[in-house]
Amino acid sequence: EGDPDTYVWLFGDTLIGSVERDDARTARRVRRDPESGGHLVRNSIGTLKVDARTRRPVSAMAFSWTPQAQPGAGDKAAFELMSAARGSSDWLWPLTGLSYCPPGAASCKLCIVASLCSRVRGSVAGLLQSDTFSLRGSMAVVVHNPQDPPDMWTYDLKRIPVPTYDGLVMWHAGVARADEQGLPDESGEWAYLLGTVGGWARQALARVPVADFAKLDFSGMQIWSTVASGAAPAWNLQSSLQTGDALAKAFVPIGDISDSVQEAGIWYHPKLQWYIPLIQGDKLILRTASTLTGPWASHTVYTLPERWMGEPDRYLAYAVKSHPELAGEDEVVLTYNVNVLHDPMMGKLFHPGEVD
Repeated sequence: EGDPDTYVWLFGDTLIGSVERDDARTARRVRRDPESGGHLVRNSIGTLKVDARTRRPVSAMAFSWTPQAQPGAGDKAAFELMSAARGSSDWLWPLTGLSYCPPGAASCKLCIVASLCSRVRGSVAGLLQSDTFSLRGSMAVVVHNPQDPPDMWTYDLKRIPVPTYDGLVMWHAGVARADEQGLPDESGEWAYLLGTVGGWARQALARVPVADFAKLDFSGMQIWSTVASGAAPAWNLQSSLQTGDALAKAFVPIGDISDSVQEAGIWYHPKLQWYIPLIQGDKLILRTASTLTGPWASHTVYTLPERWMGEPDRYLAYAVKSHPELAGEDEVVLTYNVNVLHDPMMGKLFHPGEVD
C-alpha cells in the first residue's frame, strides 16, 4: 500500500464559523459576524487525501485560507490581489487548475485560473436587476510550492490579457493539458483554456504553452478562430487578431448558445473522451468530444431532485465539477452548487449529511 494521493479543491465564497444548532430537520445557518466567531472569505482551499486503489478518501478534507497569514489576519481569502490593486473591492474566485512539473525542476507548480470579480453597489445592482458583483475578466495564479501545506503557499498572479473591454471575453471556465491536436496528454505542450464570449453567449477555446503559463507569460496565447469571413478555423495568435468587438467576432465557438457556461471545467475519461458538465433547467448535461476543437455532442445524464427544481424561481443549481480522483473505472463523480435566489437569508445550507 502506497501513500495516499493529495488533491486540491478550490472554493469561492466560504462561510467560516460555528453552527447555530445541530438539527437534522431544518437547514443549518452559520454565524457570519466576527463577534460570533464567524466570517466570510472570498476563497479557500481544501486538500483531500485519496487512496489511489479504492478511490476513497482516507481522512476528512482539510480547509485552509490566508496563506502565510500574519497574527490576527487569518480571516482573509487564500488568493488575494496584490500591490497595485490593494485597497480595491475586487476579489478572486479560483475555479480550476492543473499541475505542471518543469523538466529538471525539484518541485512542481500549480497553475490556476480564476474569475476576477468587482463589487457593484447595491443601488446600481437593484436598478439593473443584476447581481451585486460583476465579472471583469480572468486571472492566472501560479503556486510555486503546492507540495507544502496550503497555509505556506507562495504564489504570483497576472490577469489573462484580452485586447477588448472588461467582461466580453473570459478564460476561467476550464483548463486542460493536451497535445498539438487537442488530444489528452499529461505531458502535452499546451494548456487549453475553456472560455466564454459575451457572458454566457458562446463557449470559446484558447491555448498557451504550459511552460509559459507557469511563467505567467501569455504572449504566445492562441485562439481557435478565423482571420477572415469564410476562412477555415485555425489556431491564431491572439496578437494577430483584431481588437475590441472585432476580436470576439473572430472566435469560433465550440457548441451552441445553450451549451455555454462560465463555471464548467473540462476533463477526460477513457470512454467518454473529453467532457464538459453543465446544468440546463433541471437536467445535468455532459458535452463530449474526441478532440478539444470538436465537434461536441450533448447527453442528458441526470435529472436534478424535485426539491431544487420544484421552485425554479427560488433555487439556482450551477457550477458542476467533476472529481476523477473519486471515480472508479466506469464512473463519473460530479458535484454542483445550489443557491437561493432573491432571499436575504443566503446563509442557508444543506441538511446535515445530505448528498444527492
